[in-house]
Amino acid sequence: VTALAEFEFEFVRWQGDLAGISEPTMSTIRIPINRSRRITAVFRLTEPPTHDSDIHLEPGWNLVSFPIHPANPEIFKVFEHPERVGELLHRGKIWEWDRFGFVPVDWVTTQTGYWVFLPGNQGMSIPITGVEDMNIERVFGEDWQLYAPLEDMEISSLLPANISPWAWKWSGTRFSRTNTLEKGQAYWIRLNTLDAIPLR
Repeated sequence: VTALAEFEFEFVRWQGDLAGISEPTMSTIRIPINRSRRITAVFRLTEPPTHDSDIHLEPGWNLVSFPIHPANPEIFKVFEHPERVGELLHRGKIWEWDRFGFVPVDWVTTQTGYWVFLPGNQGMSIPITGVEDMNIERVFGEDWQLYAPLEDMEISSLLPANISPWAWKWSGTRFSRTNTLEKGQAYWIRLNTLDAIPLR
């Protein structure tokens, strides 16, 4: 008998009636068939590896995304000033698009674009530690959608999906067309039909 672990789990040991079984700590064991037995394979959840990334903010409004799931996704942790504990980098609320309009959020995740206002006249990078988003695509509805890539890519890699041949990027004061999509940013794209769009 072999105990096969699903994704994010690992084999730990066998437990139960193990009399006469050699090497009960191996995932594959031979069980003598000379009587009834109750044997259970024990697994444990593995800790996913952590990754580091960063989000760059410029003074004023920024349209950003998160290429990894932050370890602590709460706004007051993600956007905490690195030099002044308890003080937030941004001013006001963080906003997310929910298909009907912008709504304020208390936490962040991947695959979503956020509006963040950075006061002052200096840009800064926010270090992020977290786990990788394992999704390779996301289904979007018809019309304008806020797209957040998990890796740097060209919009041509999204084709032949039913999408416009360019995306719209926030440039600090206005939107401009772009063919290059960068992780950590969010972009408006337009789909003609419901479709699954690659995230990487």
